[in-house]
Amino acid sequence: MKRLLFVLALSTLLVGCAPEAAPELPPVGGSTYTVKLTPSKSTLTNEDSGSAIQVELASEEDETVKYKFEIGSPCYLKNLGSGLQEIIVKPNAYIKSVSNYTVKRLVVDFYGGKGTNFNVYGNGETSLEYHASSIPAADPNDGGMVYEYEVNHTSWQIKNETEFNKPGFYSISVIFEK
Repeated sequence: MKRLLFVLALSTLLVGCAPEAAPELPPVGGSTYTVKLTPSKSTLTNEDSGSAIQVELASEEDETVKYKFEIGSPCYLKNLGSGLQEIIVKPNAYIKSVSNYTVKRLVVDFYGGKGTNFNVYGNGETSLEYHASSIPAADPNDGGMVYEYEVNHTSWQIKNETEFNKPGFYSISVIFEK
């Protein structure tokens, strides 16, 4: 019994030691475009994807400027009710850029009730620091969180490197320069 109590106390300490989000980033300056990957635009279904898929979306500012994502497998959609959905990324799956635009920032709206359960990389292998955001979460009452990542490169990737966890994303916004 003493061991069980020790393990519970230790796990509480470990969870409490997770680093807080870095302070908010300054606004992105210059002429930029924004594209937002949402569950409804992902082309995923409620079944595991069998292979990587590519999705091309028009920017909010100019529909002729398109941005392309690749969603690795296995990923699927989860319906949460009241019109809310998540893109679920299973272990070793990813979401990444396959466009050549310079990305200034990623804005990730996700279910954070169990932590981030994913890593964000820029320039291939560089792990990016997460920053607080003033953008409201899609589901703030049930563990929704929004973090921003400063990329400043053409290459980025969000990857689930856990063994069992499945992070859920409400949206991923990419702010980029043409």
